[in-house]
Amino acid sequence: MGKHEFTEAEFDGAHSELCKREFRDFVEAVNPAYIFNWHHLVLIDALQRLAERKIRRLIVMMPPRHGKSELVSRLFPAWLFGRDPNEQVIGASYSFDLASSMNRDCQKIITSEAYKKIFPNTRLADGRDTGAVKTSKRFDIVGSKGYYVSAGVGGGITGVGCTCGIVDDPVKDAAQADSTVYRNRDWSWYQTTFKTRFEPRAIEAVLMTRWNEDDTVGRILAQGVDEFTEVISLPAICESADEDYREIGDALWEDRYPRADLLAMSDPAGNAFIGSRTWNALYQQRPAADEGNMIKRQWFSRYDIRTFDLKGKRVNFYFDTAYTDQEKNDPTAAIAYVKQGADFYVLECTAKWLDFIGQIEFVKDFCKRNGYTALSLARIEPKATGKSVVQVMKKQTGLNVVEAAPPKDSKIARVNSKSSVLEAGRVYLPDGMEWVSIFLDECASFPNAAHDDRVDCLIGMLDSELNQKVQGSYSAYSS
Repeated sequence: MGKHEFTEAEFDGAHSELCKREFRDFVEAVNPAYIFNWHHLVLIDALQRLAERKIRRLIVMMPPRHGKSELVSRLFPAWLFGRDPNEQVIGASYSFDLASSMNRDCQKIITSEAYKKIFPNTRLADGRDTGAVKTSKRFDIVGSKGYYVSAGVGGGITGVGCTCGIVDDPVKDAAQADSTVYRNRDWSWYQTTFKTRFEPRAIEAVLMTRWNEDDTVGRILAQGVDEFTEVISLPAICESADEDYREIGDALWEDRYPRADLLAMSDPAGNAFIGSRTWNALYQQRPAADEGNMIKRQWFSRYDIRTFDLKGKRVNFYFDTAYTDQEKNDPTAAIAYVKQGADFYVLECTAKWLDFIGQIEFVKDFCKRNGYTALSLARIEPKATGKSVVQVMKKQTGLNVVEAAPPKDSKIARVNSKSSVLEAGRVYLPDGMEWVSIFLDECASFPNAAHDDRVDCLIGMLDSELNQKVQGSYSAYSS
């Protein structure tokens, strides 16, 4: 019996069948230049089990830019449509625009020549087709029940069901992650909108770079996982001996993100430092809770105020005024400081319960005793009596007083955004001053302390200097 020579049609058929069965072979076929690291293969194997309904939910936690979206939100739906053109996919992200871009990328895969050769019967609408949709919000598989619908987390999903739901990075940034309002909104949407669109035997993939212990993935895990849920958590640097493919201390993707570069991001003494909270959450998938110990005493550096020469240096100020002088309300707080290079030298930070007239005198006296000069700038937070204080100070004194930019985020989010500066030791406190211990107590207790006005001033100082470019004429002090 002679040796059978495969025809091109037979070879293409066999290859198509292989790509239909195996996700990895499909990825190689439609993207021959794809570079596989071991963690991609782990994710590919899990997606294979998800498509085969051996598991029903896949949770993926990985650092930024490590390839999770490419596999899960772009290639995986395209492969599902090749296997079964009746699959119905809902793909969601923190914004509709991002979800739509992944929708368009999936369309590019399906309309590629490589895909058409593998799955000639799975195609999108063109000029010949009526009734089939092809937009960045939705595209239909012609002649079948399949479609891909894009959605923004928090938005509506009306009139469609899904056999495969994908939530890819439901959180935009730290400010959203640290907002209880946003976290509750996202969770409510996940439970009452997204999950209610599922058809029987539907599968889902939830993937994100962690931001907060109480984020969507955190709440899913807190409910407990069943036998049909698989969790993949891959930190940037290995911390566990239980991992199968690397040793403790090894980088997740050494060729692209070398261990040395990752360690530089986690080193408080280095220029690439991003802050331990950000590092632990986004890169190590170990987000911290919001409660307590957000600002550590040991983060503050010290200096000798007796040898600190103010001559030629600009002393600036930040004030956080209150509504009344009653102690059940917040006090008026102030901070005086010198910014020297990348560092901040705090001269004094204090708080007092004052009425409006008392606040005016307090601002004047605080500036005078802490070295106000013609170069100084006094920023006042425009809340409570702040706006009125600025107006009165401009009329009655020669102080260069301006409204600070109003805070846009929650206090917790603002503190988190500046934690890398604090942890790097760039804020210096004077040795031996009585106010320092009170200041440190309030910082260490945040956000659980009864009052946090000194913290407000600290973060206001950093926000003003690092986030804003305030211009104005500097005038000499006159009492």
